Amino acid sequence: MGGRTMQTEIDKLNERVAWLERKMVRVLWLLASVTSAFAGFVVAYTIDKSYGWPAIIVGLGTWITLGIFLSRHELKGAPKHIEFIDP
Repeated sequence: MGGRTMQTEIDKLNERVAWLERKMVRVLWLLASVTSAFAGFVVAYTIDKSYGWPAIIVGLGTWITLGIFLSRHELKGAPKHIEFIDP
């Protein structure tokens, strides 16, 4: 009976760690997105203070490019068992 209880506790801990991993990945993605959006806004404002089409296009391009770079950089070297992290 003791082994069964121990396995139940191990399963519960594994579930909690998996939940925590998913939440931390979401937090990292959010931080990368917010940081890159801010950088895109700064670049767009620097290019065209009236927020015309060139500024919008460059701002969005900066946001997407920097977001991809930051998220790949932050999640690089993640353990293999977190399959949904690896792009």
